[in-house]
Amino acid sequence: MRTFWPVLASACLLLGSTAQARDAWQEVESRHFRVISDGTPGQARRIALQFEQIRAAFQKALPDLSQDPGQPVLVIAVKDEDGFKALLPQYWEGRNRAQPSGVFLKGPERHYVVLRLDRAGSTRFRTVYHEYFHVLASLNFPRIPLWLNEGLAEFYSRTNFTGQHVELGLPIAEHVALLRSRPWLSLSVLFDVDEDSAAYNSSHQASIFYSQSWALVHYLTLRDSRKGEKPLTKLLEDLGKGVDYRPALRRALGDFAVLEANLERYVEGNEFSFYRYSKPSLAGVSPLRPRTLGESESAAWQALFLVRNDRPVEARRLIDRALILDDSVPVAHEAMGHLHYSQGRPSEALESFHKAVELGSRSYLAHYYYGFLGHQTQSVSEQGIEASLRHAIDLRPRFAYSYTALATFYLNQVERGQEALVLARRAAKLEPGNPAILQTLAYALAVEQDFDGAADVVDEIRRHSRSSQDREILRRLDDYLRRHRGFEEEGRAPVGAGTTGDVSGTIISVTCQAPATLNLVMRTQEGFRNFVSYDANSLEYLTATQDLPRGQFNPCDDLEGRSARIRFEVDSATSRERPVSIILGELRH
Repeated sequence: MRTFWPVLASACLLLGSTAQARDAWQEVESRHFRVISDGTPGQARRIALQFEQIRAAFQKALPDLSQDPGQPVLVIAVKDEDGFKALLPQYWEGRNRAQPSGVFLKGPERHYVVLRLDRAGSTRFRTVYHEYFHVLASLNFPRIPLWLNEGLAEFYSRTNFTGQHVELGLPIAEHVALLRSRPWLSLSVLFDVDEDSAAYNSSHQASIFYSQSWALVHYLTLRDSRKGEKPLTKLLEDLGKGVDYRPALRRALGDFAVLEANLERYVEGNEFSFYRYSKPSLAGVSPLRPRTLGESESAAWQALFLVRNDRPVEARRLIDRALILDDSVPVAHEAMGHLHYSQGRPSEALESFHKAVELGSRSYLAHYYYGFLGHQTQSVSEQGIEASLRHAIDLRPRFAYSYTALATFYLNQVERGQEALVLARRAAKLEPGNPAILQTLAYALAVEQDFDGAADVVDEIRRHSRSSQDREILRRLDDYLRRHRGFEEEGRAPVGAGTTGDVSGTIISVTCQAPATLNLVMRTQEGFRNFVSYDANSLEYLTATQDLPRGQFNPCDDLEGRSARIRFEVDSATSRERPVSIILGELRH
């Protein structure tokens, strides 16, 4: 299901009404979830146990799936409609808007659930269960097609706990009714729907898409499993092995026309069934002891939620209030750091994360951002950057971006390329198919001269590319590999480790990688020469004719096409030519 970006928080909530000031917030941390709630301690504890229960139920039904995402799940449980409306007012805007019992908001660093405590019924958390399955799917199936992803999420959204049993895949009456009253998409069309398709984005067509996806998954999962067949498992296995989508579909599902006829009979009949298991044991879950949060801490947690949902004004009010109440609370400074970073102020963000770390924060994100931004802004010592990122990994070993940040840090230190490669491989294993993670692996392989391996990673990114951001990653990597692999194949080797020299020619390629790596390719009379600096800020740029570009000189933009003489040293560790100074001549495009 598409991620929902709620509109959050009225000023009444943010400034704190008298009634809300009397409502103490509770925190319960279970093994896999954190719950904060303005309900009773018992309610907060029951919500934490319920989420542990659904995780255990999914684990029992899907034993081969990894169940632990790198991002933790924060559950905000409000006691009544007023609290929910204050966080999600858009559900009360306009006419005939249905108010849900729960909303799931995915994020790259933390997932959020907002739910009401005063709603009852077996379907009240259906949206939450649907989105929770999407988290598991992204963790386990990077190449899952949209119809299957949404169909499985709808299938598992109808999970119910009753007595000593858990029921999975219960029929969804509204899907059945819709399919019996409206024309369907052909299976060929259904199988090709993606996130840009009208069938997914148009509200009229999307309802059929969701209903038909659910029905097909229900049919293939329950009806065919009774015959000992597992077509969806076969499809996912083939896609995971790199089999092309259409051949994989045919191998797993057979003739589309036959399947479509069988599915229509299935929906028109009344043979829907569901899985029923004994309720999984929670023996491994330690006793949960609610803790009353201070006003500063509870305000800061809500502010984090607001920052994630792009509500900076309301978030700032809550953060300021939290810091006035108690500026020794680490999470309040972390929230300020996230706010600054979301608004493009890395130096201010670094200062806030540093304060959170100094106050003893146990948040992996505070340490991650202190190390990441310290490296990006070049304002923290190398020892401090490495220690902070290492600490972030210790606090949250499954968070892939900590490994990626540390790998990037090592890539700027010539002698640590192998360490960077190990970290980049670990990150790619934690979040398979994530283009933002895979690009670091491609760069690490290229730095270690494994261009074939880097090209394989680029092909993997291409298979998983879905957005304009992904396409930009591909463009940069393709350009980087084309230029530098071409140099390795055409250029001559450096003259020898430890030596110095200078060479003249035209700079034909400039590639920059944050924070300070500069790759230059120069065309000389003897062929191509490649120069790599891992500290571009230390390079000396000279000119005898005062023809540097007006304004701020940016080597990433202003060197390409210019004649130059480069003075270099040959690095003893890598035998690569490292520029020391660049004397610029005229522009030769």
